[in-house]
Amino acid sequence: MKKYSKVFYSIALIIWMSIIFYNSSLSASDSMTNTFFITDWLSSIFKQAIFIKSEWFVTLIRKTAHFVEYFILGFLAVKSHGSFYKKYSILVSLLFCISYAFTDEIHQLFVSGRAFMLLDVFIDSIGALSAILLFRK
Repeated sequence: MKKYSKVFYSIALIIWMSIIFYNSSLSASDSMTNTFFITDWLSSIFKQAIFIKSEWFVTLIRKTAHFVEYFILGFLAVKSHGSFYKKYSILVSLLFCISYAFTDEIHQLFVSGRAFMLLDVFIDSIGALSAILLFRK
């Protein structure tokens, strides 16, 4: 059973990396459209459109999305890499996630309206580290 879970987490990791890559491939306007979908949804729940449409709240939603994306990546990384590198599973998984976050930001240099942001790499890394520490074996 353990062998199958390792395969499952490895496949899920590749799929999740593809989802992150796809999201990073969206132009700035398409990415913002996705953000406004979330803020509109929150606005309909809380009936506070002015507050939720504010620039700082939009930024909070976007940075939270980075954290959550990489929290999931960290979880999948530690679950798939953990059995290979038991002694170094935290380090290997974290370096893997940081490397992916860094290359993801480089990828955004080639997407219309997007840019490399070191702050996003930091937020991504904190998200991944949180999951890795929480779910390590």
